[in-house]
Amino acid sequence: MLLTQSQLKAYRTAYNSLPDDVDAAYAKLLKNPARLKIIRGALRIIKKHDANEFLGLFLLHRHFVCAPGTVFVERRYTPKRGHAPVLVTQAEHISKAPRRVSAHRFSIVRDGKVQPLEFTTDAIAATAYKQFVVDERLSQELGNYLAANGASSALGVGIFVRTGTMGKATSVFLEETDFEDRSSVVHVLPRLPHEVGRAVPTLWTFGENAYGCCTGQCVAYCSHGSGLGYCGHRKTGGHMVCV
Repeated sequence: MLLTQSQLKAYRTAYNSLPDDVDAAYAKLLKNPARLKIIRGALRIIKKHDANEFLGLFLLHRHFVCAPGTVFVERRYTPKRGHAPVLVTQAEHISKAPRRVSAHRFSIVRDGKVQPLEFTTDAIAATAYKQFVVDERLSQELGNYLAANGASSALGVGIFVRTGTMGKATSVFLEETDFEDRSSVVHVLPRLPHEVGRAVPTLWTFGENAYGCCTGQCVAYCSHGSGLGYCGHRKTGGHMVCV
């Protein structure tokens, strides 16, 4: 990963300007009575540009404060033998961050300029990133649309595809936040667990294989089928176990 000092400063400023609590971010979105119309309109733009198989609409929020010289990177990790792989996002100093990474969450402004917010080492996501950034008409149309509807500070975009079993026949993503290690861990599950409780949507898609995301101590999940799919979370008081 090669970023100049000015790019790092812009990244840190953009990341730290995001809402630091997903409930606050969603509450802000709820105040807009046209939110569902805006979301559906943005998804139609994504679909029109044939990007709906990898790109969704993301609720802008952050996990932790971004320290100087660091970026947030998602890596695949297997806790122990026999355990399913998980996706772990942590802040890494730019000097130690992997060179082969791709952005997968972005904010976007009126002129179509996108600001990366989090990066991933996933190869399939990297391919999707190349498809996304090469289509300037998509980012420009989407940026203009969100700005015209006053949603640029609430909604961005996210690449949800991942390599292997994480991208096939799995629609539930259970996320927990490890505050001690300042990391967010996503467990990929074959089905929605019981007793999910109140959910806050954080990623909307047209696809059937979307990737979940959230922040805080939470349960993240995706619901896909006919109509508007979404990923969401709820806060909990304890450790969530992959079942």
